[in-house]
Amino acid sequence: MVGVANRPGGYDENLVGEIEPLLSTYSTIIRGFQFAQQQQADQQRIMALNSDLEARASELAKARLEKARLERERLEALQEHSASLERRVAERTVELEQTRRQFQNLFEFSPDALVMADQAGKIQLINRQAEQMFGWTRAELVGRSVEVLIPRSLQGGHPGQRTRFLKRAQTRPMGAGKSNLLGLRKDGTDFPVEISLSPVETEAGPLVAAAVRDISERKQLEQELARISSHEQERLAHELHDHLGAYQAGIAFRVKALAEILESRSIPEASTAQQLVLQVNAGIDQVRNFARLLAPVEMAAGGLAEGLARLGKELETVFGIVCRVAVARKLPPLTPEQSLQLYRIAQEATRNAIQHGKARHVTIGVQFEAHCLLQTVSNDGRSWNPRPEAAPGMGLRIMRHRAADLGATLTINSDPAGQTKVVCRLPFPSGRAARKPKV
Repeated sequence: MVGVANRPGGYDENLVGEIEPLLSTYSTIIRGFQFAQQQQADQQRIMALNSDLEARASELAKARLEKARLERERLEALQEHSASLERRVAERTVELEQTRRQFQNLFEFSPDALVMADQAGKIQLINRQAEQMFGWTRAELVGRSVEVLIPRSLQGGHPGQRTRFLKRAQTRPMGAGKSNLLGLRKDGTDFPVEISLSPVETEAGPLVAAAVRDISERKQLEQELARISSHEQERLAHELHDHLGAYQAGIAFRVKALAEILESRSIPEASTAQQLVLQVNAGIDQVRNFARLLAPVEMAAGGLAEGLARLGKELETVFGIVCRVAVARKLPPLTPEQSLQLYRIAQEATRNAIQHGKARHVTIGVQFEAHCLLQTVSNDGRSWNPRPEAAPGMGLRIMRHRAADLGATLTINSDPAGQTKVVCRLPFPSGRAARKPKV
């Protein structure tokens, strides 16, 4: 600060000229001092900014180092995970290859013929056993309709059965169990087979896998079993009639002679002996009735109608039940073998109804309708409807085998009224109308 006092008379130009350099010097000194202070302040601010920049740079360097470390660790983890995935993929590929080979071996060398078809019925895959069984090569069958392996008479209903099976498989993945059908070889011959169906899910869509087993030998054994069963029944009937019946007749004759001797001598026990004669004769009648039940019916005498009528009467006599027999007056001509097998089916069905179902009323009916002869055995015993998955008893097996030998079907069901029915349906190529049944 420069102060100039007022002087009397003021300052003239000369004096101002003398003072001006001094004031300029003072002004320069003041501005220099202010500049120095400003420079010092600016220097301090620059140093503070440099310090802050260095701190920020240090923090950024540390952050970059940390980020680089994290990136390196992440990259190492990704590389390790990638290597692990590659190992797992390689291991899984080996497992899948082993599984594929196992499946291929199981499929190819299965003891059953295996045929896989799509929803349209086109064959997609077969094994070696199927080639041998049906006589076709793999190249000839793949891509063709599965109906080529089925007799023409059964081809009409096969697509519908396949569609129903696939629908059921959506809710019941365990498949549809086993069924007996006929297979057709390349040379045109048919043969009995047992088929098991299973659904198979693939990337291309659901397939139907059929395991086919040739049961020709089993059928032959069943035929032999039925023949042996009939032979044994006939033999037992002869044993009962010719030996036991004759032996009882001899006893009855001697007891009757004893009764006559006791009566001639007026011995009181004569009446007891007479009662024994009656009881032995009743036993002889029972043996004869059992023998007639076991012996084959003589079809030449009166045909199936007469045989069933005799069966009904014998059932009433032996078991004390009510048996009604209703046979149409006019039936298609039956061979002796057909009549005998139908008789045996009715015989076995009634025996099951009485012994196992405890039936008191049995009805045997035969009629002809819709080109089929229907033989029905119904009873009021305990309701019985055999489950398809359950193993059938020997009697049911023999009945089904007899029906199969005739080309017939055998069904068993129970209605709401409590009636159990065994129905044998024998188809005929042409038929004649049935008249009212006779009893």
